[in-house]
Amino acid sequence: MLVAGKYEALKPNSQGHLWSRQLEMYLGIHEKQLRFFTPEGIMVPTPEETLKSVKQENKLLLERAELAENRAELELTQQRVYKLAAKLRELGIDPNSL
Repeated sequence: MLVAGKYEALKPNSQGHLWSRQLEMYLGIHEKQLRFFTPEGIMVPTPEETLKSVKQENKLLLERAELAENRAELELTQQRVYKLAAKLRELGIDPNSL
């Protein structure tokens, strides 16, 4: 840190991270890489990590949408079965005997 024209050593926090006033973040080493940390000590994800996370989230959302669609189709099929069974009963046919 530059103070009155002279550099002074920064003191690391309890995790060994150094505070950057310009970035308003900590700098630290994680798995042999320089990483940024929030004031709360949370590691900031790299762009690659963020992309991977977004892709995983999108995959989950797609799977949930497909599941909801399958449930809706199943519900429609069940409704058709009940209507057909009711129609057979109207015609005097026991649907369980078929």
